Amino acid sequence: MTGETDSLIILPLPHDDAADGGDAMRFAWWKCVQGKCVQHGESGNVLAAASRSPEQDIGPVILLLPATICAVARHRFSDITAPQALAAARMAALENSIGDDDALHVSALVTESGQDDDAMAHHVQTVVIESATLDAVLSGCKAIGLDPDHILPAALVVPRHGEECFRFTLGPYGFLRAPAIAAEDDPALRELLIGDRPSETMDEDAVVAALGSLSERALPDLRQGGFAKKVDRSLLAPEEKRIIAGLLAVLVVVTLLIPGIRLLRYQAATDSVVEETVSQAQQVLPSVTDLDSAEQQVDAALLERGTGPRIFSAPAAALFAIVQRVENITIRDLGYRADGMLTAVVAAPDNATMNQLLLPLQEQGYTITATQRQEAGGATVIDLTVRG
Repeated sequence: MTGETDSLIILPLPHDDAADGGDAMRFAWWKCVQGKCVQHGESGNVLAAASRSPEQDIGPVILLLPATICAVARHRFSDITAPQALAAARMAALENSIGDDDALHVSALVTESGQDDDAMAHHVQTVVIESATLDAVLSGCKAIGLDPDHILPAALVVPRHGEECFRFTLGPYGFLRAPAIAAEDDPALRELLIGDRPSETMDEDAVVAALGSLSERALPDLRQGGFAKKVDRSLLAPEEKRIIAGLLAVLVVVTLLIPGIRLLRYQAATDSVVEETVSQAQQVLPSVTDLDSAEQQVDAALLERGTGPRIFSAPAAALFAIVQRVENITIRDLGYRADGMLTAVVAAPDNATMNQLLLPLQEQGYTITATQRQEAGGATVIDLTVRG
């Protein structure tokens, strides 16, 4: 909590002090700016009384709890670590409190650590309150539009002064401070707590000065565990919304740019390959102008030489196209020789039907040979060769 010099400090008043009656909770309040108390009062509507609205930044809100509803204790432990001292102090605070552990809320803080009688000692301060009581006080704060950032015991507002005993007043409450005591100043219990030791009353100015520096001190804060402040992350400040919107816009642009840049790189690489291919083709076929004409002219040149991918596919496609048009013709075998010749064994019921295959092939410009033989069943079979 250190470093927060602007703050609004509130202290719930006893119900009997409610000037207007009813069930509304009233508070004593102090507005501190730059470590100084600049305004104070008592009201059931603190924000209005302090000339503030919920939207204005009032700094951290500190809720003080009177000693009548919470108990402060100081513990000392040796030869254990600080975390172990905190755990032991919590257990001791619960054991010394009235009520079930589950119904109590405790906060602990190591206030001092150092060598003590040749051993490492830790001084731990604890605060204990009934959970139901703290719930009720926080509900009263919520009813007036406040959600405290810190919850501290009012008895620790004024720090202890060495071995001195002193008393101070805050609102309608009186408090007693001693080296190991921070409690309600009850005259009937004063002698029991400090015996016959003298105790002076601190003046109001010193108390107000202590309030101004309250946000700079390390004190056991009950705003933890089940009572930790819940932050509504769905509510964003306008500046945060602008930042998020800007980041989303940048993300969208980057997301679109990445595939766009990649596409441009692929396109550039493709254009380079095409240019190189056309250039190489022009060295053999000067009339080539683009990739399509290069592919057509290269296929035609290879076909003339009896090589290339179309030396088989072109005559085979022509053969199958004719067979599909003519009934009762069957291709029994199909092959391709190393010299670029397509071979096939074709059967037909008679010579007239066979001629319906051979004549169209010749008309399409293919060179064919046909060796005919007659099967026992009367069918005509030829061993066919086709060259483009």
